[in-house]
Amino acid sequence: PGLPTGGLCPKGGFCPVGSSYPTACAEGTFNNFTGGSSQQDCVPCTPGYYCSGSNLPYPTGPCSAGYYCTGGAKLPTQFKTPAGHYTGPGASGPSECNLGTYNPSV
Repeated sequence: PGLPTGGLCPKGGFCPVGSSYPTACAEGTFNNFTGGSSQQDCVPCTPGYYCSGSNLPYPTGPCSAGYYCTGGAKLPTQFKTPAGHYTGPGASGPSECNLGTYNPSV
């Protein structure tokens, strides 16, 4: 009697005081720790990665080649790589093309 029931809030969400079930982290964020108690426990998706959907314990995957993700991305195509630059999978920013090379568009 008087003992708590349930357990630690699972990864991917948070459990405010008095909650009867977990609240999912918002799209573009994730929480890879148990015991979250507020939205602040959900962190923006890591630069170079995207977080599609909600209730994520980890980023969904790396951003697509030809695009880059600066953080909090919901899609693998957050920003298109500009002309004169290039990006590989998981890029957090574009890199300038090497001397003697070019990229007109991606």
